[in-house]
Amino acid sequence: MAHRQPSTLPTLITLLEEATHLLRRSPSSAWLTYYASTIPFALYLFFFLNDMSRSASAGAHVMESSLVLALLYGVMKIGQALYCDQLEAVVQGRPPSGALPFRGWCRLVASQMLIHATAPWVLAIALLAMLPFPWTYAFYHNVTILAVDHFRKGGTTRELVRIAARQSHLEWLQNATTIGIIKLVAFLMYLNVFIGFGMGAMLLKSFTGIENPFSMNWTLLFSTGIQGLLVMICYLGINPLVKSIYILRCFYGESRTTGADLSVILRRIISLRAATAGVTLLLALCSFAAATPVAAQSTAPASAPAAAPERGGELSQNIESVLQGSEYQWRMPRDGGPKVEEESSWLASGFKDLGAWINSMLEHIGNAIGDLIDWLFGGKEMPDMPTDAPTGSAWMAMMPKILIVLAVVLVLGVLWLFYRNWRQSRLTQVVEAAAAPAEIDLESEHVVATQLPENEWLRMAREKMEAGELRLALRALFLATLAHLGEKRMLQISGTKSNGDYVREINRKARGHEDVQASFLRQVRTFDRVWYGWHDVTQELMTSFQEEHERITRHAA
Repeated sequence: MAHRQPSTLPTLITLLEEATHLLRRSPSSAWLTYYASTIPFALYLFFFLNDMSRSASAGAHVMESSLVLALLYGVMKIGQALYCDQLEAVVQGRPPSGALPFRGWCRLVASQMLIHATAPWVLAIALLAMLPFPWTYAFYHNVTILAVDHFRKGGTTRELVRIAARQSHLEWLQNATTIGIIKLVAFLMYLNVFIGFGMGAMLLKSFTGIENPFSMNWTLLFSTGIQGLLVMICYLGINPLVKSIYILRCFYGESRTTGADLSVILRRIISLRAATAGVTLLLALCSFAAATPVAAQSTAPASAPAAAPERGGELSQNIESVLQGSEYQWRMPRDGGPKVEEESSWLASGFKDLGAWINSMLEHIGNAIGDLIDWLFGGKEMPDMPTDAPTGSAWMAMMPKILIVLAVVLVLGVLWLFYRNWRQSRLTQVVEAAAAPAEIDLESEHVVATQLPENEWLRMAREKMEAGELRLALRALFLATLAHLGEKRMLQISGTKSNGDYVREINRKARGHEDVQASFLRQVRTFDRVWYGWHDVTQELMTSFQEEHERITRHAA
């Protein structure tokens, strides 16, 4: 039975603190990259929602507007990937890496446009299923975070998806808890922004005495455009923190195999850079303020001398002609406003033709299914069947057709089973051919006890003893002891630890097992004298070493 490896991630509170501190240390160029790519999408989304929900001519340019919105969404994801790359450099304590090659740029654009195009639909489905949502949510963040550095090293999109998926499974319970905290913070931020927006409109009227649309009709706060604007403001505020959290998760996840966290600790000991955190935060706030559009100042309505009353018909014509302008289209109802002739562009006509073809194909498929049902059940009216006939006679009449359908389904099922068995046998042969373990060199310093289970190390030790290679047999037996203690969770086996580290760790984790501690200490001393010294291995020493191993396995159980 496989045992769960101990966590290498910090606790949730520590992770949130480190993520917040990472935002403070972020360079101003990272903030500028993030907001320069995200704010255009937020503003155009606000315009898009208002235009599509209020404009009378929305149907004439919905294709072009949707295409622009999709392109800005892709630009936002590419900019966020560059932002995450700069934050990764801060986490790793290294200067920013070089520029992407041309092929790396092409792969970055293609991967972000392709993968994130599925995000709204996949996340909605995962949210309905609930269980896979934490993994899916983390996956899409990991794709953005790891993309730039991955493509800079010449990686492919398939490898990026595989690495992002593997990182998304890291500490799933902590990931789910983190998402819950993020959603709670986002909801509280939304309430603050919503209440502040409404109170600001009321205070503006109180201090200036000028009516505004929200003071005249407070229900406008719940309109689609305003709600979209408030959500995007919350997104601009909370998403950098989310990216920072998942950058740290990816960093600690990769450090399990690369040891990058140890390198960062060593660099921090050499040179501390905490003094620039306050200046960096000030520059970030300045860049955010420079990127935010300035609110339009309200002006007093211009007064004009009262004109002589005109005729009602001429006045109505003038009003209609003024309302035809594009600046008033959003105010007009979609059905009750002036009719706008829809000019179909080549893009809109192409999508319409595609939609018509899909509808015709679905109609043909539906007709085929309906014909099959009519054939199976004999039609809706069944004129040959008398009205006073018993119900069982109808089922008897349909029985041959039902048997034919079942026979076809049975034949297809048998063919499918044959195909699966054949494919499984082929895969089994390939796996068995690829799973043949490579021969382990006991002389190598890179051998780790987790490479084989305990019984395999014992078998190797017996083979070396029979061959007369007692020194190698002693090392195989020592690795068997480490493997056993690792399975019992008394040790965390790692290729970067020394035997002294193992002794200190077992003294800490195996309290109350003095026999295990004493026997393991004797084994370590014997092994160090033999492997790193000039002590000869005799049969008596080998027997004593084996007895220590048996004593450890007996008391550690």
